[in-house]
Amino acid sequence: MLTPLYIRSPVGARERLTDYIVERDVRTDGTKQLTVTVYLTQKNQHAFSLLQNQCVFGYLDEEYVIKQVTKNLPNQIQCTAISKFFEDLDSNFIYTTTSGDLSIQQMLDYCLAGTGYSHSVDTNGIAATFAANSFGNSDSLSLFQQVMTDFGTEFAVNGNQIIIAQQIARKTDNQFRYKMNLVSPTNTIDTSSLRTYIRAFGHQYEDGTYAAQIEYTSPLASVYGIKAANPVTDDNCFDNDTLMNQAKAALNDSIPISLSFNYTQVKKMGIQDIQLGDYCFVKIDPWGINASIRVVEIKDYADPNTPPVYTLGNVLTRGTDSIIFANKTANTAVIIARSANSKADAAYASADGKSTIYRGQDQPIDPKVGDSWYVTDNDNDTIAIKSWNGLSWVTDIDINGVDQSVAQAQQDATNAVNQANAAISQAGNAITQAQQAINTANSAQSAADDANQSVVTLTQTVNGLSTQVSNKVDTSTYNSYTAQTANTIATLLTKTDAANTYATQTALTATSSSLTSSITAVQNNLNNLQIGGQNLASKSTDFSTANGWASFLFGGSTGSITATKNTDTFNGQPTYHITASGTGTDKGISKKFVLETSRTYTVSLYYRIASSQPSYGAANGIPFLTNYAANTGLSGFSSFVKDGNWHRATLTVITTDGGIGIRITMGGFTDIDIALIQIQEGNKATDWLLAPADTATQSQITQLANDINLRVSKDDVINQINVSTESILIAGNKVHITGQTTIDNAVITDAMIESVSATKLNVAQLSAIAADLGNVTAGNITGVNITGTTITGSQINGESITSGIISSDRIAANSVTAQQIMVGDFTNLCINPNFQDASGMENGYGWWGGYAYTSTGDGGSPTKYYGCFQGRDSHCGSYFAVTPGEKFYCSFFSWCSGAKNGNFNLGLHCDDGNGGNVQWIVGTNNWDGTHRSNEGILTIPSGCYRAWVWVQIDQFDNFPQWWATNVVVRRAMRGNLIVDGTIQGVNIVGSSFYQNANGYETWLDGNGFHQHTNQWDAWIHSGYVDLTDIYGNWSHLQPFDGIRIHGEDGNESHMSPTVVETSGTMYSQHGFVNTSRVELKTDITALDDNIGLSLINSLDVYKFKYKSQIESGQIKEIYGAIIGEGYNLPDEFIDYNRQGVNLYSSIFIAIKSIQELTKLHQQDVLKIAELESRISLLEGAAA
Repeated sequence: MLTPLYIRSPVGARERLTDYIVERDVRTDGTKQLTVTVYLTQKNQHAFSLLQNQCVFGYLDEEYVIKQVTKNLPNQIQCTAISKFFEDLDSNFIYTTTSGDLSIQQMLDYCLAGTGYSHSVDTNGIAATFAANSFGNSDSLSLFQQVMTDFGTEFAVNGNQIIIAQQIARKTDNQFRYKMNLVSPTNTIDTSSLRTYIRAFGHQYEDGTYAAQIEYTSPLASVYGIKAANPVTDDNCFDNDTLMNQAKAALNDSIPISLSFNYTQVKKMGIQDIQLGDYCFVKIDPWGINASIRVVEIKDYADPNTPPVYTLGNVLTRGTDSIIFANKTANTAVIIARSANSKADAAYASADGKSTIYRGQDQPIDPKVGDSWYVTDNDNDTIAIKSWNGLSWVTDIDINGVDQSVAQAQQDATNAVNQANAAISQAGNAITQAQQAINTANSAQSAADDANQSVVTLTQTVNGLSTQVSNKVDTSTYNSYTAQTANTIATLLTKTDAANTYATQTALTATSSSLTSSITAVQNNLNNLQIGGQNLASKSTDFSTANGWASFLFGGSTGSITATKNTDTFNGQPTYHITASGTGTDKGISKKFVLETSRTYTVSLYYRIASSQPSYGAANGIPFLTNYAANTGLSGFSSFVKDGNWHRATLTVITTDGGIGIRITMGGFTDIDIALIQIQEGNKATDWLLAPADTATQSQITQLANDINLRVSKDDVINQINVSTESILIAGNKVHITGQTTIDNAVITDAMIESVSATKLNVAQLSAIAADLGNVTAGNITGVNITGTTITGSQINGESITSGIISSDRIAANSVTAQQIMVGDFTNLCINPNFQDASGMENGYGWWGGYAYTSTGDGGSPTKYYGCFQGRDSHCGSYFAVTPGEKFYCSFFSWCSGAKNGNFNLGLHCDDGNGGNVQWIVGTNNWDGTHRSNEGILTIPSGCYRAWVWVQIDQFDNFPQWWATNVVVRRAMRGNLIVDGTIQGVNIVGSSFYQNANGYETWLDGNGFHQHTNQWDAWIHSGYVDLTDIYGNWSHLQPFDGIRIHGEDGNESHMSPTVVETSGTMYSQHGFVNTSRVELKTDITALDDNIGLSLINSLDVYKFKYKSQIESGQIKEIYGAIIGEGYNLPDEFIDYNRQGVNLYSSIFIAIKSIQELTKLHQQDVLKIAELESRISLLEGAAA
């Protein structure tokens, strides 16, 4: 029998699944994951639709959240789900930070706050504290994993309790033996993440140098070569020893080795209780493995006939361990252990499956040859394994002896490691010295070669001049000069002399001072030389939200941040004024920039801070640079000057994750000015420049002089006439032609003609006429659109007049002659309403789920095709956008050939992001086979943003089958607006209301039926207005002292100028409207941000009944707030007389909270956009 599996939607719908395959994967690093494959069958079709992202599996008393869904044909879905523990922690964010020497309990309390999880820590072997720096400002899952890494601990989750220890493990006597209970073993050695070299950088000073900087090469580099890891950066580190420890900890110079195999339980050994993290004895003779190894991963299955897969290891082989493996002492220990296990093998072999295995402290009675005895101590742990040889119990394995041998082997191995490390250190020093000697020799050789080449070149130059000299002087003079020159050259330097001199460095001593001076001068020139890259910050003068700069409030800060463009400039460029209000110091504006990883970049900007500004009081600085994705700090500039002048701030960082974030953290400042931000590759900030994308470009075409004809220049204005056989080009600022001009077959592409006198104009098209035409008289004007403020005429004839709005106080005419005026969107959102041509097509041409097939009409069907439904849930097409409160008109035609217990329902499945909210139009029980039409109006629930066409059959069974066609789902508009003597509609709005000829007024009631009055009786007196409704009942309006309304039931409601009293229920189609004109109000103040949500969240909503309802027999429950002691209702909702709730205030407080939620949503959208950008960048890098 399969292990039970349940599925639960985010809104609480829970079903049990069938026909599935489950693989559960648990590991010692905390990973806990389900892989579930479900096949659609008749038994599980009711739950198949719940297999969606964020739904929750229930399996073995634990919950797993679906994160990946893969649909495979035919009718198969595979889901990957993670433990709900990871989802809960990932959804909780810690907005503050803490620093200092913190214990593991303190860090766990901090990062798990608000998650609902508690923790229990076994502190044995765990460091007392960890030096935390700005721990926080991230999700709880990331912080929890950081704690596990910092303290080197493991964890297990039991319900809402987290158990933490240095190692969650048991030492057991459980055994895995090849060909006994161990099947299909695999041995995996993985070097994919191996690295042998790393560099680390500590705090960086403003001049670009580092307080600490080291590099480390693993001993494995001698075997596998240099494999560089990502550098370590710690701006809070100032010494090399600490930095070296961090680098070694970050370097993965290890080779994981793991063993995986299927485990089959052997009854004669007893059912072994093997848990994750246990140490078990493993014996695999072909590989020479005979040791106690830890279980690090278990994969088990819902099918009990599928054996679990155990992974043991990972056996980490570090560089020093390679030396240990060669140590003879360690080999000796292995030989001892193998010898002991060989005896155990002999005991099992002699048993041959017929022997008895005893376990306990007491010696077994009447043993047989080959029987085994597992000797235990008081804690029931095995301390020895013995076998009966017919005379006595022979000790095959003594656990204490093996432990002593292993301990001695470990100690010998440790000594070997220390000796090897010393040897490696000495070898490294020797290699360094040798390398320095080689570099010195190479430099000397290079200098000697350069000097020799100079001599050769000089000699060649002299030889080359000999001919010229001989032609200018006599032979004796020439020979004398040549001899002197040769002697001088010989005296200067030979190759041997150069080599010897360089090696001893004696001759160069005299010139060292001048050489140093020259180098210093060159260095100064280089320091003053600006070789900067392009500005990588586009729109670097714009700090507005339109350019991506967004405000932030971290660490509990409140208030608002605004960035406003100044009227003054700096170096001719725009500047911005940043203003901060509220409490807290971690707030400001920020923007992220995508850059290459592991590259050096320099960020600079100009700032101006008045001397009157308060203390800064923040640790970040202006600017403050963070990692692109992790948002952790890289560097901050805090050495700013407050004197009201412009200064420049410069920071240099190395990127680690694809870019940087730049924050302008206001701290305690309320007002600062900033300008001209620049991002450059390298460690030097050059003069500010625009980014290439922001630089305006011009193009120019230059021709040869002989290609420019008839050009005349006067007063810097060039007029040009180009003549060719094809055409003449006249180019000039102004061209004036006087005299009579005749143009044959002319085309004027763009011109203004002041006046035209012509008998006839033939024009193919006039795209636009902008002119005061006076009167236009013509038989016909034919065109697509005529646009104007007023069109006046006695008659406009046409098939239709289409306009977005026809606006007027009234349309005055004896008749409006048109067949119909159509208003609204009549698009059917069901893409295949009549199942047209759907027969044989995949999934019914847009219909999914319980839809089975399409057939032809049976005579009673209004269409040729109709659909057959054999499943409970079905849908058509894809999601379309909706808004809460929006109404949709739904209708359909359905029937059934036999008795049914449930209804056939059609409507919309509305998605609120948490699993859906279904709204139905309920059909009738058409089990008698009658073809019937059903229709109704749906309203989109609150919180929903998309929907699709949905069908559900209540109390579903396969036979008889439901049939349906003529499915219509559209934005609500019942019928057309008909103009045929009466105007019909849900609402008729106008400035006047007119009676018809009979004195009747006609309207649509709430049920869509027409109503009219027999007469409209109204008397307007000085004191009141009396009206009668269609039932003849009176209503009195008495403005001078209030209003009294008599309803149909005889109850009277009195409305005074300040109080409304009623003994019944008052109804109004359009409600009572509050006047809201500005001239009636005073003390107008805008609400602060977050006030709406704060008020809403402090309000308690109750369910109750009015006493008067109970007295009158009404039992409907009411939902609302309560005014009274012990009930939470802020004063902002209560009327001034404290007798009721001010609906006007309540509505707009709710609107304010919606605006605040919209703002939060926009921030989430920006974060999502950043994540999508980051994902795109990573995908591009991976490609």
